[in-house]
Amino acid sequence: MKDEFKRKKDEKAKETQVKINSVKENAAKRKEEITKETEKRINEMQENAAKRKEEITKETEKRINEMQENATRKRKNATGKKEEIVKETQENINKIQEDAAKRKEEITKETEKRTNEMKENAAEKREEISKETEKRINKIKEDAAKKGEEIRAKGEKNINKIKEDAAKKRAEIAKGTEVRINKIKENIPKKKESTSGRGNEKVYIMKFEDLKGKEIIDTNGDKVGEVSDVEWNFEINKVVSLIATEGGAAKIGIGKKITISYEEIKTIGEKILLNKAFKK
Repeated sequence: MKDEFKRKKDEKAKETQVKINSVKENAAKRKEEITKETEKRINEMQENAAKRKEEITKETEKRINEMQENATRKRKNATGKKEEIVKETQENINKIQEDAAKRKEEITKETEKRTNEMKENAAEKREEISKETEKRINKIKEDAAKKGEEIRAKGEKNINKIKEDAAKKRAEIAKGTEVRINKIKENIPKKKESTSGRGNEKVYIMKFEDLKGKEIIDTNGDKVGEVSDVEWNFEINKVVSLIATEGGAAKIGIGKKITISYEEIKTIGEKILLNKAFKK
């Protein structure tokens, strides 16, 4: 469950990053397009202004040439008025040049004004795109955070449910095991002992509490150990062996463990006697 939660979280993080990168790329492309479009329009305006200035210059030169030609003709026709014609012509030329200079200056100022306006508009547009991009990125991050929180909450809920179910299952198993163990301890199977040649048998029925701590003696009279536990076979519902502990430590559960087959037991009384010598 934790691995699945981590995998979903990583996938959501990757998806969020892809969205953010896409928004940033689109914003960068849009800014670049606006910059190129602005530069293109500024260049067109500057070219148009240059052409207009050139046209004014040519028109001015043309008018000056015409006036000079007219003045020349007038001088030929009226020699006495030469100075007056020259003066008038010069005044007209000066007036035309002043008008042309003013017109050029007006065109330059107008072009510069429009260029600045376009640059300001482009800057404002880029700033709007930046704000919109940042807003979209923040929205994506918020959505991703909410989704991640939902995934975490769901994962934690599932994990807690699994833990609760496991705890209940362990409690049930422990309870069932305890019941079976108590049943085993309370009902140690019968042990038969032949007492005569006629086949008479004695039957011993003892609880585990009565067996625990009893000494086990082999046919040589040597103490093998003390009973500390029994081994139960659930398939045949019988005890198959006794567990002995060397050194008289059965009650505190320490010392070397020895397994004694139930078939090796001869009699059970104050002590448990084996039907053979025990080899350690």
